[in-house]
Amino acid sequence: MASEQVDVLVIGMGPTGLGAAKRLDQLDTLSWLLVDSDEKAGGLASTDVTPEGFLYDVGGHVIFSHYKYFDDCIDEALPKEDDWYTHQRISYVRYKGLWVPYPFQNNISMLPKEDQAKCLDGVIDAALDARVATTKPKDFDEWIVRMMGEGIADIFMRPYNYKVWAVPTTKMQCQWLGERVAAPDVKLVVKNTVLGKVAGGWGPNATFRFPARDGTGGIWIAVANTLPQEKKRFGKKGTVTKVDAEKKIVTMADGTTIGYNKLISTMNLDQLVERMGNQELVSLSKGLFYSSTHVIGVGIRGARPERIGDKCWLYFPEDNCPFYRATIFSNYSPYNQPQADVKLPTISLGDGSKPSSSEPKEGPYWSIMLEVSQSSVKPVDEANILRDCIQGLVNTEMIKPEDEIVSTYHRKFDHGYPTPSLEREGVLKQLLPKLQDLDIWSRGRFGSWRIPQMLDPRQPKNVGDIIVLAVLAAHILALYALPSPQSKYVFAAIYLFWRAAYNVGIGILLRWQSNDNTLVAWAQKWQLFELPSTGKNPRPWLYNLLKRESETEIHSEFDFDSAPIEYNTWLVFRRFVDLILLCDFVSYGLFAIACTHTPVGEPAFMTMVRWALGLAIVGFNFWVKVDALRVVKDYAWYWGDFFFLVDQELTFDGVFEMAPHPMYSIGYAGYYGISMMAGSYAVLFISILAHTYASSTAEQPEPMEIHNLLGLKNIDLFRNTDYSTCLLILYLVVLALVTPQGPFWQFLFVMHAFAWRIWYSVGLGSILHRQSEDKMWTRHFLKFGDTTNEAWRQWKGMYHISHVLCYASFIAACWKMYSVPVDWNYGFVLLRHVIGASLIALQVWTAMSIYESLGEFGWFFGDFFFDRGVKLNYTSIYRFLNNPERIIGTAGLWGAALITWSKAVFVLAWVSHLLTIGFLEFVEQPHMRKVYGESIRDEAGLTRFIKRSLPPYVVEWQSSVNKVMDQTSQVVEELLDAARPKLAAGVSTIVRDTTALFNKYPARLGISKSAPDLATYDPRNYSVTVQGESSSVSALTERSSGKEGTAGRFPNYLNTLIFEYGAPIKVKWTAPSNHGKKDWIGLYMVADNRSRETTDVSSLGRWIPTVPGQYESTTADKGILVSNVPAKSSDFDGIDLVKGEMVFSGDKLWWTQGVFEFRYHHDGNHNVMAISQPFEIHVARFDDEDVPAGVDQYANYQTAVEAALLPVVQNCLDRDPDIAPSKASEPWGSHVERDGKYAKRIVYAIRQMFGIEFAPAVVPADGRIRNLAWRICNAKKVLVSSINAFSFLSPRRHIHLALPDTRERH
Repeated sequence: MASEQVDVLVIGMGPTGLGAAKRLDQLDTLSWLLVDSDEKAGGLASTDVTPEGFLYDVGGHVIFSHYKYFDDCIDEALPKEDDWYTHQRISYVRYKGLWVPYPFQNNISMLPKEDQAKCLDGVIDAALDARVATTKPKDFDEWIVRMMGEGIADIFMRPYNYKVWAVPTTKMQCQWLGERVAAPDVKLVVKNTVLGKVAGGWGPNATFRFPARDGTGGIWIAVANTLPQEKKRFGKKGTVTKVDAEKKIVTMADGTTIGYNKLISTMNLDQLVERMGNQELVSLSKGLFYSSTHVIGVGIRGARPERIGDKCWLYFPEDNCPFYRATIFSNYSPYNQPQADVKLPTISLGDGSKPSSSEPKEGPYWSIMLEVSQSSVKPVDEANILRDCIQGLVNTEMIKPEDEIVSTYHRKFDHGYPTPSLEREGVLKQLLPKLQDLDIWSRGRFGSWRIPQMLDPRQPKNVGDIIVLAVLAAHILALYALPSPQSKYVFAAIYLFWRAAYNVGIGILLRWQSNDNTLVAWAQKWQLFELPSTGKNPRPWLYNLLKRESETEIHSEFDFDSAPIEYNTWLVFRRFVDLILLCDFVSYGLFAIACTHTPVGEPAFMTMVRWALGLAIVGFNFWVKVDALRVVKDYAWYWGDFFFLVDQELTFDGVFEMAPHPMYSIGYAGYYGISMMAGSYAVLFISILAHTYASSTAEQPEPMEIHNLLGLKNIDLFRNTDYSTCLLILYLVVLALVTPQGPFWQFLFVMHAFAWRIWYSVGLGSILHRQSEDKMWTRHFLKFGDTTNEAWRQWKGMYHISHVLCYASFIAACWKMYSVPVDWNYGFVLLRHVIGASLIALQVWTAMSIYESLGEFGWFFGDFFFDRGVKLNYTSIYRFLNNPERIIGTAGLWGAALITWSKAVFVLAWVSHLLTIGFLEFVEQPHMRKVYGESIRDEAGLTRFIKRSLPPYVVEWQSSVNKVMDQTSQVVEELLDAARPKLAAGVSTIVRDTTALFNKYPARLGISKSAPDLATYDPRNYSVTVQGESSSVSALTERSSGKEGTAGRFPNYLNTLIFEYGAPIKVKWTAPSNHGKKDWIGLYMVADNRSRETTDVSSLGRWIPTVPGQYESTTADKGILVSNVPAKSSDFDGIDLVKGEMVFSGDKLWWTQGVFEFRYHHDGNHNVMAISQPFEIHVARFDDEDVPAGVDQYANYQTAVEAALLPVVQNCLDRDPDIAPSKASEPWGSHVERDGKYAKRIVYAIRQMFGIEFAPAVVPADGRIRNLAWRICNAKKVLVSSINAFSFLSPRRHIHLALPDTRERH
């Protein structure tokens, strides 16, 4: 018989045990007791104090939470504002003497160039492999390689995780990851590496708070103090020595026994089953592994060094120190170490030597806490671990050899961390349920042998809900119960009801929620999520129902009780949305079934084609929805941002590159596929109605209220253009209505439309061409004293009238050629009208999208009239298509031809389409290339998507063809250039010199045969190819300035290599297997060497040998990736070949713009065996009128300059948070004044971007971006010789900017 009986016994006063007791105390419905073998609360989250007064947590612990309930408990324990310090996590990884920002895998831009290249190769390979992976990773190591690649795995992830977990990564499973390991965003990593940027904070603890006093352990002591004292047992009274699971009695170390109904244990799981004496469970627990943890503390006299700064915790993957993590514990609170006036003797110096004096001296003091793991596969020298850790601090420059150590601390925890071994989940799936069968719940770090994770809301739809199933079953039963004629009408009504519920009902709810947080307010008003135990919930049954449904829908770790009210409200809203969506889809499908039939007289082949095409469209629709869900996730799919915000970045690729609003546009393609299979116009019409309704509810931008020329709202009869347009249309309408439908009038109207089309495309096109060439239109008005603006205004009027009459005359011709069908059901008459109307709607939508993107400036070709270049922004429809007018811009003409079914209208549509293409090809595109040059995009979103979707063999074939074309073109050009003077000299020399030409150019270059050791080497067996990061902006498209001949304005579409400035360049070489061991490859400017046979100038250190270890140099071999790998034998002489790869980066690159080439040299000499294709290194330029997208018409130029400078300056300052500003008004750090390289980088960047040259001294003098931007704007003002203001043109506005002195002094 137990000496004491409780309903619930909780073992352990760590955070988990205290949390359980806290909830039991709040419920106040069960008797409970909390016990712990220690004399204080905290468990593995406690804090120790050394005799000298230094505090150390028993491991690196910080508090971070997504749960309001958790925060409330902590705030109750430590309620005062001065109980806490809030910190921004400043965390780094120590690697090769560098501090790399955390997480390492997102900041490989900070690594040495050769390591950057290795990591980038791995990241890219991993991304490509992931596209074809069909199985889940079998262990943590495979997960690392799949997510990050071999480079990051070898450099950081494998060595660091071995130091942390004390087991190899191949022995760990990967289900534990959650928020703990950041998977890199490939695009972001590559972008940051190329630009030298640093990724922002990641993870659940980017900001955290820390108690002002008593360390992390003080939190749990304070929480324990909020619990009744009589329900807590410490020391021997709290030490469990035996657990009798059958009798439900626990024996304590002091001999007392406690009976229980339920047991919550947070003690080590293996020790729990041993105390139970259950051999089956003990045997199972042998499959659980753990590592021991040594916590080391070092107290140092002196002010915290500047090299340490505000760093929080630091990671050490290398083997120059035994610890894997260091925490600057003195940074968390000034009370974590003795005060400065405390006198302490020096124990030793940093190098282990004795101090010159042992007399106590005053501080100040600072401290470091270290963690070292230990296991059977990773032993440590426990006797000397303190000494080894201090030496590791010296090795990693955390402390100096002469630093005075005044305090040390060492404590070992046998059970440090549970290892997520491959066997763990299998053991726990057996062990934990067996314990629960005995009314024992084992929880906590070692209670459940898992490290708890944050909330991970990956909410799958719960379609098995009985209410939804019942409603859907009722729909299906109704289809079979109703007679055929009635079922069509009933299900049409039912579908329209559910469609209205989706479009109108959900739309209204979301609008209310967005404006007033209405749904959450309702939940609060009705007290839906109040804990029933508080007595405030009037409907406990409803609370329990919602809890059960929500926790079933999410996962076992989701806690409905403590989740925020916004999140719970969203979960209920999701269920409501699921019900509507399922009923909407099912009712539509049943309506289609009710209407399905085979048209009378339809051949069997046509039926098969109709069904095959319909199924294909439905399959495409299914892919669209699945891919859209992949991109936006459940959070955006169910409008989670109307309820709460999540800090995440979305990459809108895949289906989002195919069409705007894909879920509302091509996402409804399945409707038309089902209509096609049903063979019913009723289904087609209701599909069009539903699609139109859905599209109208999609987010649409509101146009600005400006007195523009286009749009019905902008018609102003007081304006001559509008008055004339309306009058001409009225005459045309009257003429079409009063004239008869005879052949003569039909011919007349068709020719009238043809004439307007010729004038619109050819006439106006000729005017624009002349305007592009010599400003013909503008000069005409300037001749009479008018301005450019007046010339453009007059042009707009002419173009507007011509455009309106072109289409009005076409409509009038269609009116004359159209006759109303006698029998709408005959043949394809109705289908023709439906398709025709759809094509007309498509052209109208295309025109509206073009106008939405371009505005009046672009619609009326403003860039033909104003010379200042601007930046092209590919928004709206231009995000997906480069020239939408080319195909769908004339869709309405073909739609009208289908409706009229007239040969004349078909011819008119065909001519109009050809003239539109001609206008684009010969008028608009040449001018766009001339004006925008490098800003013109080569591939639209849809094109990129299609290319990415091509099978790999097609992509390889295309790349091979492009490469052959490029190389062939260069060979022919070189041959012709070399042959031209020979041809001019006379026919008599041709035969003699032709042989010399082909001997000189067997492989696009030759070598000198003067060296005797070269006689056995054929240059055709050598090759050098180059791979790099392609530049999005280059000088290639700037070669057309309008001063060239017609042929000179067209860019070269061959595969010209243009690389980003400063990006690593991979070189791949091929050579005979017996090539010289000292062969080397150097990087040169193309113009530096006169000969292609020998190299004349020094590489200045920009070279790498093909074989490592051949040169006595510590830096020469850096960059070698692969060497002497057997390759395919030579095609023309059968010689065995080898290949290799190397990466040029850092000091081995030219840090300037220009055209460069790699040269392969023979055996340590300067004889050239092969030369790579020339490539360009280019720095992107920012023109002085280039205003970034997003700045509206009222934004001043200085703001735009600040926005443009901010990322550039951050890049120039290495994205170091100590010196790089986070906003324009923030000053940069003192390093800029001490090291002149930063100022030189910034002024060089300004010169390239803005064309303004400043002295480097300007940068430290200005001190911040805002002042620097003001200086740039002021320089621009002076350069354009304006007195009060200067103006800049953009596609949508003409802004005049005054420049007040807005500099901030510092």
